Amino acid sequence: MKLKLADDASVWYLLWSNQAAILSVLTMIQGALPYWEGIIPDRYFMIAGAILSTLVLVLRNIEQPKAKAKLEAKRVSTQ
Repeated sequence: MKLKLADDASVWYLLWSNQAAILSVLTMIQGALPYWEGIIPDRYFMIAGAILSTLVLVLRNIEQPKAKAKLEAKRVSTQ
């Protein structure tokens, strides 16, 4: 079985779902980082992480013309 990337993998940084996923990971790992302790309550990070994690599912299904145009331009240039 060979792993094949999705068509939009080359424009991953433009996709809102990927951006939300990165923010979600950053909010979730705050528990491992003591830097924010006492400044921002843990519950805010947990709420933000839960919202962002849910948002990833929604954002992945929204059409993004800018990312689609860039992907199409890459396809044309490689042919």
